[in-house]
Formats: sequence, C-alpha cells, structure tokens
Amino acid sequence: GTFLLHPKTEGINMDLYNFFGKLLAKAIVDKTNITENLNKTIIKLIQKREITLDDMKYYDMDIYHALNSIKESTSNKDLEELEIRIYI
Repeated sequence: GTFLLHPKTEGINMDLYNFFGKLLAKAIVDKTNITENLNKTIIKLIQKREITLDDMKYYDMDIYHALNSIKESTSNKDLEELEIRIYI
C-alpha cells in the first residue's frame, strides 16, 4: 500500500518523518519491537504544535522544574519583561 501525508502537513520538517520512517523500517527488517514510547513533547514538535510549559515535564523534569519555579516566583508582568523564549 501507499501512504500519503495529509495535505495540511505543508512546512513540516521532513527530516523527522524520514528519520522515523527509517527507524520503523529498521525495526521491521530486524524483526524487533520498538518498545519506547515517544514523549508528548516530541510528538507535538513533529506535528508543529505549540509546546507548553506542562509539556516540558515529559521532555526534561529538571528544565520543567526550573522554568516552573521562575513562573511561580515571578509576576506575569515581570515574566513579560524577562522575555524568556524557549527553543527546541
């Protein structure tokens, strides 16, 4: 069979799809199960969906706790002035 990407997938990072395709192909050739689950943050990254602070706990608990600590100890106005940006 043939699988096509949904038309709304324009602008996605095809390298990620190629990587996961190769990973699945390797598992099939080696007759190996892939037992690891993709974490929520990686799935959202592939889907080009917004990654929130809560998503970070699935990626790295230390980063999540550090950012959450900043958020809880700082007012919203001060957070805006800090202009904290997170890039993955």
